Amino acid sequence: MIDSAGGARPLRGRVPTAEQIDQQFKDVSKLYEKQFLREMVKAMRSTVQESGFIKQNQGEKIFREQLDHDHVEKWGDRGGIGLADMIYKQLIDRYGEAAGLKEKMEKVNGPISVDKLAQFQVRQQTSPSVSQGKFPLTYEFEKKSMDNSALLKLESPLAGRIAQNIKLGPDETLLEISHDEGLQSRLVFRGHAPSLAQGQVVDQGETVGLLSPEARSFFWALGLDQKSVSE
Repeated sequence: MIDSAGGARPLRGRVPTAEQIDQQFKDVSKLYEKQFLREMVKAMRSTVQESGFIKQNQGEKIFREQLDHDHVEKWGDRGGIGLADMIYKQLIDRYGEAAGLKEKMEKVNGPISVDKLAQFQVRQQTSPSVSQGKFPLTYEFEKKSMDNSALLKLESPLAGRIAQNIKLGPDETLLEISHDEGLQSRLVFRGHAPSLAQGQVVDQGETVGLLSPEARSFFWALGLDQKSVSE
């Protein structure tokens, strides 16, 4: 059902199903697109000057408006200009999870808490020491200043399992985490990781490493395990 403002509202007397809410979203999206098309045609008509020889009477103007209305309805029913699809997608992105129209998705928060992120300059790069094979996407987090001497926590971007925890040197660690759907993270940093064993489960946001105060930067690489994806 659509309310007077053009928005979706629950069916009276019972809770709407996910399918009914989905249809409401589609109806609202089409309604707004058709209204936009009507305003567009109206604006285009206003730029057309009437002939000085033949004046249109009121009946002709009403017929023309009705014809424009019919054109708009047909355009909208044939798929319009894509505006309805954009509106529908925005509705699903914003309300779909609560309405049961899409599964709850975990958001990748990154390997460092938001309140600490301002201390770093983040840039994408290709580093041979980090981006090898299945890790083509690499981000470098470089400290803007070295004033902060406190240990910074590195967090698991998503829930997953420890795939590798390797000491590259006396004060350098390579940590790989396998997430769902074949997604994997690799952290290379100067510092220490807790005693995380291979196969150990980690939650999203759980501390997986401590960045050394002397470290100027660390790397976070993302990739897909092709074997897991193909299975």
